[in-house]
This record gives sequence, C-alpha cells and structure tokens, in this order.
Amino acid sequence: ALIVVVASRLVLAAVYWYWKNETGSDQGLFSALFQWDCGWYSTIVENGYPTDDSLAMNGQASWAFFPLVPLLERLVCQVTGLPLRVAGSLMNTGFLFLLTWLGAKFCIELDGGRQQAIIFMLLLNFGHYNFIYSTLYTEACFAFLLCAALYCMYKKHWILMGICGALLSATRNLGIFLVFVIPFYCLQQYFAQKETRSIRGLFAWLFERPALILGTCLIPMGFFLYMRYLDGLVGDGMAFLHVEKAWGRTPGNPLEHLF
Repeated sequence: ALIVVVASRLVLAAVYWYWKNETGSDQGLFSALFQWDCGWYSTIVENGYPTDDSLAMNGQASWAFFPLVPLLERLVCQVTGLPLRVAGSLMNTGFLFLLTWLGAKFCIELDGGRQQAIIFMLLLNFGHYNFIYSTLYTEACFAFLLCAALYCMYKKHWILMGICGALLSATRNLGIFLVFVIPFYCLQQYFAQKETRSIRGLFAWLFERPALILGTCLIPMGFFLYMRYLDGLVGDGMAFLHVEKAWGRTPGNPLEHLF
C-alpha cells in the first residue's frame, strides 16, 4: 500500500511538473493543489464559521462544509508548524495511505484475494481524480472512515463501528446514511444463522447484542452535534442544507433528478 501511494504521488508530481513547464506557471505544487473549495476549508481552519450571513459571499457561507476535516487540518498545522496548504495535503495523503491499506486488507478478508486487493489499490490511487485525495478536501478522510466503519461492522466491533460512523457523519452530511446499512446487515446475519425465522426472533437476536444497538445509535452523533452547534451559532441547525441554495442546489425528488 505504501509503495502504491508513494508511486501515485510521484506521478502526480510529474503531471504537475509537466503542467508547470507547459503553462509557465510559477505556482508551487501545494499551491496548484489549492483549488476550488479548498478556499472554504481554509477559511474554516483560520477563522471558524461565520456567525451570520453578513459575512457570506453571494449568499454562500462555509456552513455547508462539515467540521471534522478542518479541525484535523488545524490541529496538524498547530502541531507541525507547516502552512495549511502543505499540512492539509500531507494529512489527506496520510488518509489515502490508510484507506489503501485497509481497503486492500478488507478485499483479502472478503475472499477477494490478493489480485483483487492490488486492483483496488491501483484504481484508487491512479484514477482520474485521485489528486482530490491530496488537497484540503474531505474525500480521503471520508472514504477511510467509511471503509473503517464497514470493516468494524464485518469484524463485529460494534462500538468502534459507531465511533467511526460518528466521525464519518461529522465529515460529510452523507455520512449519516451509513446508519441505514446496519439493518440490512442484521437481516443478512440473522437469516444466515437461524433455521427458524420470524420477526419476533429477529428482535430477540438483535436485543442479545446491545453493543450493536449502541454502535448504530452512535453513527449519527457527529451529524447531530454539528446541527446543535449551528443552532447555537446562527439559530438554524439545518444551515448547512439551506445555504446550498446559494450554489443553486435545492432538495428535490431524486427520481426526477435522475430522469
């Protein structure tokens, strides 16, 4: 995993070097990676969240971005003394390594075999958008925490699953949907183990596993804590959703969007 990640970052550096020579840009590597929403993450790291929309630009505000990754980036900056652009890139590259290693390990334990694990590592690290994993974005951390939560579920480490899930839901709003995976997993496990099956038997099987129930309840805690924070900060616990209107994004019928 380490060899693959290092090789992919060397390829990324080579692409940057080619681009720099072709365009004549004077941007350094970390500045070149500092694009798009990286500016929003940097404002959270440096200034926190705005207390009202008077600080927003064109109605846009950083409430749309969940807090875990900016908090970690700020911590890494304080510990290392490195500039944010460097510290954030290195931190998320570290998450990429953890994701590559754990994802490959998971492939092998699921009987995918070593070949499938290697294919997973290569696709992850050499895909078209793999540079996102070395910016200030949340993708590397989110994908690692998702993989870790599913791995802990597979290994029946329920409390660790819940902790990873809570951190996941504090990273991106989609993290809360992990909680809907658990009932399907429980059904799968129950039907695989029991000869006689019933709704009553399913609930009996479930309540024999209080750690599973607690771990499942922990998953949305990161999401709910951020809602509570926003409610105290701006009086709107759903500000992260409402502010997306400023980007032209509104909730709607998913089937309509797909059509």
